[in-house]
Amino acid sequence: MNPGISGLGVEYKNGVVSISGQAASAEAMEKAVLMAGNVQGVSDVKIDNLQTPANQEKVEYYLIKKGETLSAIAKQFYGKANQYRKIFEANREVIKDPNLIFPGQKIRIRWTDGIKMHRSGPLKFWSDSDDDYLLTGLDHRKGRES
Repeated sequence: MNPGISGLGVEYKNGVVSISGQAASAEAMEKAVLMAGNVQGVSDVKIDNLQTPANQEKVEYYLIKKGETLSAIAKQFYGKANQYRKIFEANREVIKDPNLIFPGQKIRIRWTDGIKMHRSGPLKFWSDSDDDYLLTGLDHRKGRES
């Protein structure tokens, strides 16, 4: 399934996927990274050759740990467990049922609708202001922590 990338090129070598082409949107790029990053045996996803429009939203990529639920992750990031649907909707490419997630799965957490993030500690995210990409468990364009 193509998430919205024209001229999509995908190469795999030694656990690293390299994606190239022209993404129709920043969301299409995020979907491609999630889809590739959740394939067994993939440790890194590189998007150096993927042209992507700027995104207005900040996104954090998160690696699910043993025993976690989307509700617990929503509470951690948004301060309210009932916000789990936002996480589910943002990750439909890799989560088919909000009750069926697994350790090692990579998901994205969107900073939308004026929701204040409640997570403590350094955040890993990408920002359209400096084209920074930091993907938990994945490689990225210019990997710097904020």
